[in-house]
Amino acid sequence: MVLSPDKPVSGLDGVSRPHADVVEVAQYSFGRRKMVAGLVALATWLATFWWLFLPYMMGQATPIDNFLGKIGRGYLWGEDPLWAQTYANQCLTKNYYGCSGDTTPFEYIVLQFYANPKSYIVPMFALGLVTICAFAWFFMRRPALVRFNRKIGAVYGISVGKFWILPAADFDFVYCGEWDPLSGRFKSSGPMTVWLRNARKPSQKRKFALGAYPPDRAEYGKQLGEALEHFLAGKPVDERIANAPDHMPLKWWESSLFGVARLPGDIDIKAERWLKNGY
Repeated sequence: MVLSPDKPVSGLDGVSRPHADVVEVAQYSFGRRKMVAGLVALATWLATFWWLFLPYMMGQATPIDNFLGKIGRGYLWGEDPLWAQTYANQCLTKNYYGCSGDTTPFEYIVLQFYANPKSYIVPMFALGLVTICAFAWFFMRRPALVRFNRKIGAVYGISVGKFWILPAADFDFVYCGEWDPLSGRFKSSGPMTVWLRNARKPSQKRKFALGAYPPDRAEYGKQLGEALEHFLAGKPVDERIANAPDHMPLKWWESSLFGVARLPGDIDIKAERWLKNGY
């Protein structure tokens, strides 16, 4: 979104203001998880290139050659002289693993699995873990924002498929600086924390850490909480959120193949109904 010169960007990152009476705030924990997933993915791809693709391109043995032979390379598919000889000699000729002279390549794989299942299960588990590490970042999408609506008089959002809400009159926040090696902070900043109620079971509460990650200033969560308190109380909008953009900008490293999660179109109606029913 392009802002006009007379409308500077928000004083606080992680905040949008789609309506004069509505402020939306990012969920803080997502940013940290996304950044960690990105660093893990980068390390995984570099390690894969170094330990797998580079030796393969140079004609050298790779760490997975033995496993590929176990699942049929050289005698069921592809070329692998060593495993072709293993199948021919150890299975068809010497009848290891319970083979006979007419054992098929696929039957040989099954017999090896029964003889030593761990040698198959562990590599498959490792392959699954590496796949998750390499690709999880691409599928992690930003969760729906938490909405502060002073016209309705409530704070609400969606998490784990459930509707969470709190009357504006009950709004309170907690701020505590945190140690975060990723951003090089030690207790100098952190998120604003609030507790919202389950709309179906008001006695059940859920903690929401709110704000941009990484924070762009000292005591970020405290400043955000104070600004939102003023906003919900109907006071003049704090300059730290007064000129927030209409839509929450998406940082490049927060991108996802699934886009971003959004609040349901009828969530304001649900919030009003919940308040009118006396929660």
